[in-house]
Amino acid sequence: MILDRIILIFICLYYLLIIACNEEKVNSSSLWLTDRANTSRTAYIDTKDISKSPKIYWTAKLGKSALGTPVIDSTQIYICDDEGFIYGLKLDGKLNWKTKLNSKPIGSPTLYENNLYIGTENGTIFSLATVSGDIRWQFKSDSPISSSSLLIDNILYIGCIDGLMLAIDINKGIKLWQYATQGIIYTTPLEARRKQIIITSDDACIYSLDYNKEHLNWRYETGGILNSTPAYNGDYVYFSSSDGWFYALHIISGERYWKQKINSIDFNDVLLVDSLVVVNTDTLGLIALNQNNGNIEYQWNILSSGKSPIASRKFIYIASDKNIYGLKLNNPNPKWNFVLEDTISSDLIICDGILYVGTSNGNLHTLKP
Repeated sequence: MILDRIILIFICLYYLLIIACNEEKVNSSSLWLTDRANTSRTAYIDTKDISKSPKIYWTAKLGKSALGTPVIDSTQIYICDDEGFIYGLKLDGKLNWKTKLNSKPIGSPTLYENNLYIGTENGTIFSLATVSGDIRWQFKSDSPISSSSLLIDNILYIGCIDGLMLAIDINKGIKLWQYATQGIIYTTPLEARRKQIIITSDDACIYSLDYNKEHLNWRYETGGILNSTPAYNGDYVYFSSSDGWFYALHIISGERYWKQKINSIDFNDVLLVDSLVVVNTDTLGLIALNQNNGNIEYQWNILSSGKSPIASRKFIYIASDKNIYGLKLNNPNPKWNFVLEDTISSDLIICDGILYVGTSNGNLHTLKP
């Protein structure tokens, strides 16, 4: 009788362990740990679609100023506001901690292990503990920070107003090296194959650098400024220029694979999903191009100034003013439209089938069906 009970206990523990492992695997694949979801900046997450109009799940009131785009790990949500605060919230929206920085945060934070990294308008880069929000170290650059960051192998890469990309040792909080472009780096660096660092600048150029030293692999010049974050997939990097062209380059050589003329000079960050390049434009709205040849496959008649699309498995989401749209792939008509009472200040993120969005009056809303 006792032996039977012992066997039953071990069987239960075995199945609980399997369930826990499976849950950890599912959750980790849908975490939004950095700007545009991942270091390739695809803005795609393998999570369940929101295929019907959602409802407000919960709302957290965080101050009175506009919120930036959040990031999320398995235990907390992290978000900044224009007054210089960064917040750590539980997954139910309850505040864990709030830390005052010395200036307005720029872009989205970057999460790595138990630390959080963010640059500010006055040129300070911060490392904070995710558990408490305590500042671990801070590094003061000679120029205001102008981009979100990339973290590879304990090195943080971040762009500045003076055109420098800084490489910071995250263990010591010191600068290892820097690379100079001839324009402001507004866009987030990305990681490509063979640990290349891809950066763009408003000097009209896109650069490929070695990840661990100040060495240029290649540079490609366009006819306009580059101020929207590119994305990488397979052998190619995809990006737009204010010259009205959209480009795909070979990641190793920097040679042009294709380019497509778009009657637009203002683009937002790139989304890569299901063999498509999706980009928001100032004149055509949201358009989808074929990753292989650049042909325009279709477009949605949604004008969303300043906002970038994201995607789950078969759905695309984008914010505009007070509206959030759910768009099914290969269908030019919006599947649903949810209207908030507040004006949206951030890009959307999605995790485990829940949308997160910040507003101009300090509200963080979550939405789910």
